[in-house]
Amino acid sequence: AQFSDTLVGVDPAARPAHRRPPPQSAANHPLEAFRDFRTEGSPSGGDDDDTAAGGGGDGAIFGLPKRAKNLSEIYRPPTEICFVGSFEELRLTGRQQSRWLLVNIQSPTEFASQQLNADTWTDEGLRAVLGSSFLLWQRYFDSEEGATYCRHYLREDATFPHIGLLDPVTGQLVKSWHGFTAAERLMDKLMDYADRPPKDISWDEPSPTAPQPAAPAAPA
Repeated sequence: AQFSDTLVGVDPAARPAHRRPPPQSAANHPLEAFRDFRTEGSPSGGDDDDTAAGGGGDGAIFGLPKRAKNLSEIYRPPTEICFVGSFEELRLTGRQQSRWLLVNIQSPTEFASQQLNADTWTDEGLRAVLGSSFLLWQRYFDSEEGATYCRHYLREDATFPHIGLLDPVTGQLVKSWHGFTAAERLMDKLMDYADRPPKDISWDEPSPTAPQPAAPAAPA
């Protein structure tokens, strides 16, 4: 028997599509290890993830602590408890409110500065003490105001991070700490000053004059 080959036309549209393998997930890239894609895609910043997962919104799931979204959140400055204004405005407010000044000068290249933001300034007990008797003011040493503070108060003893306790009335540096300072240690020292706030007599209200007893009437 004799066989012959016959070419059969094939419609290209009928051919099965050749699919390319899916690209590797960006979350698996080594440089993306610290990103939280759920947070980036959520307009609320990911605050509802815990509630949706059954955590009740408290950040704990099955007894595990809430995971920080990224490194920038862990080490971010405590802006919500910092005084906003210049050093002169800080002193003026401290005098008016009879509060001590707590100045934190940081270096962006010193990890101890980041540790203060992550561990010390986030402590709820310390925040309560600061909110009642102190004004926290934070600057980098190479900023204009930070450099001015360093010239006046640190001079050659410039070790960062620096925490300084100042009297708003006299401007005197009463106490200072260098390097990382744990919240418990700092709070223990600050409690000694919280009970005796600085006093500026120039802001005191004049005391009312005590009434004088009436003079006896002259005999008729």
